[in-house]
Amino acid sequence: MVNDLSKVIPKILALGQRVLRANAVTPRLVNRRYETEAGRQGSTIDVTIPGLVPAQDVVPGMGAPTSQSIAPTTVPIALSKWKEAPFELTDKEQNEILDGVLPLEAEAAVKSLCDAVDQDLLAQAYQSTWQFVGDANAYVPFDPTLNSGLGSTKTATDLNKVLHKGLTPTGDRHCVVTADVEANALQIRAFQDQSWSGDIEAIIKARLNDRLGFRWWMNQNLTAVAHTAGTLTGATGTGTSGSTTVAVSTGTAAVLNPGDLIKFANHTQIYVCRSAINLGATAGPISLTIAPALVTGVTAQAISHPTNFANGNVYYNGIAFSRNAIALVSRPFQPIPDGLGSVSGSITDEITGLTLRVELTRGNKTQRWSWDVLWGAAVLRPENVARLVASI
Repeated sequence: MVNDLSKVIPKILALGQRVLRANAVTPRLVNRRYETEAGRQGSTIDVTIPGLVPAQDVVPGMGAPTSQSIAPTTVPIALSKWKEAPFELTDKEQNEILDGVLPLEAEAAVKSLCDAVDQDLLAQAYQSTWQFVGDANAYVPFDPTLNSGLGSTKTATDLNKVLHKGLTPTGDRHCVVTADVEANALQIRAFQDQSWSGDIEAIIKARLNDRLGFRWWMNQNLTAVAHTAGTLTGATGTGTSGSTTVAVSTGTAAVLNPGDLIKFANHTQIYVCRSAINLGATAGPISLTIAPALVTGVTAQAISHPTNFANGNVYYNGIAFSRNAIALVSRPFQPIPDGLGSVSGSITDEITGLTLRVELTRGNKTQRWSWDVLWGAAVLRPENVARLVASI
């Protein structure tokens, strides 16, 4: 039994890594340089975000000039997500692993963990940013019927404009889109013609590739994080300029979800809800966390959604971002001591950055296998992230 397992564990790890690379899209696109600072589950890394260092006039003299003060901020990344996908294999299926075949149960387990990490990153990205292109009613990105059949590149140029205004670095930008958006894009010349990207295989292999300021990726998990706009009938907010919290009151029921886009009656800035609230007919006020900080104070100002983000609208979010805007950490587990009735192994994939562990426990005539993964993620620079909102 022990000799067999010493062969099975490395084999199933290698086969699981292959599935990991095929299904984990977003983890390979974000910043992973903080992984060496991560520890065990529950530990937190405080990532410092430097403030602006303004240029100043040089004034010659004997005394040293006074340096201008800067105000760095920190963003915590907690290793708080720990998911397991257990399954059982028969002796026959374990022999298939030795033959280089990954049983369907094991493949499904790895895929479910990939999806969990991917969806967590996507949800955190769209719930952190107030910047968007499109609307939740009738926006069809890359509509191929526009511009005399050449197709519209306005989706990409608008996303670039939004990120430019957020002072996003122009290099290493990515945009993750749904299958519907990809299908539209592949019908227009901007994504078909080699002259737009220099890649002759793009249309042959139906890849979006690099063009129009982004590297484009289709991600099936975007449909799993579709957003439903909360209910805002009669809601009002009160808060001071520069605050990231607003006291919300209402005369009727109101529900807000993380990721809801809102605005206040006395100014035009769009905000994103960073927390959830649920007000009954007589409840309130309840504190709501928003981003960015209020650009001007509000006193019992009516709260509404931006145009075409009506109560209950369901819409999908593509995500455009710079690699350094989002961070992911995934750390190896401590080895399981011998003699505890389990055998395990782990592997860190250099492409996706995720560490997978597989553990085998022998029960009563059964063998329980379990894949698990430990990770943490955070949006470091929400101004370098934008949502591509689509109604399809």
